[in-house]
Amino acid sequence: MSPILTIAKNITYSDYGSDILAGTIPPNSIINAISVQVPTAFNAPGTDLLQIGISGDTDYFAANTELATATSGATVTRTAASRGVISATASTDVYLEITHSGTSASAGSAYVIIECIQL
Repeated sequence: MSPILTIAKNITYSDYGSDILAGTIPPNSIINAISVQVPTAFNAPGTDLLQIGISGDTDYFAANTELATATSGATVTRTAASRGVISATASTDVYLEITHSGTSASAGSAYVIIECIQL
């Protein structure tokens, strides 16, 4: 049986524009699921988007996950882009980035949970 591994990372409105290291996927793995739990709603009047990717490609796994419409307590489930085995020989760092349009939020937090399977 293949082990299921979980990466979990908390992000907040103050992380706008930064590439946040969520964790590392071991070699010979695939991403099975991504979910975003929002305990505190993002309150920017514009659009708050979450990208999930790798160095050099911030939306490699998931692009434009809407955070602004998620109310407190909401869970947004994303299907990761079909990428097959991430890397057969090397570990892969996963990065998160929040972008926004308009005025920045003054509140908001989310837990990003990435489930992967090592083959």
